[in-house]
Amino acid sequence: MIKGDKIRLKAKMGVFDNIGEICEVTDVNDGGVICFRFGNGRHLGCMSFDEYEKYFERVWTTSLFKFL
Repeated sequence: MIKGDKIRLKAKMGVFDNIGEICEVTDVNDGGVICFRFGNGRHLGCMSFDEYEKYFERVWTTSLFKFL
C-alpha cells in the first residue's frame, strides 16, 4: 500500500459508520501506521495494519491491472 491508494470502509469503526466510503491513503510510515483522508477530504485518520484488515478493503482500479 502506498500514498494515493484508495481504501473502502467495510465495517463500522466507532462513529465512522459510513460503510462503503472511499478513503485516500495519505501516508504509510515505516512502523506500518496507515494514515488516510475521509469525509470528502475534511477529516484525517490513522490506524495500524491490523485495524486496516479488520475495517477496510483495498479499492483496485482497472488501470492497475493493465500492468500485471
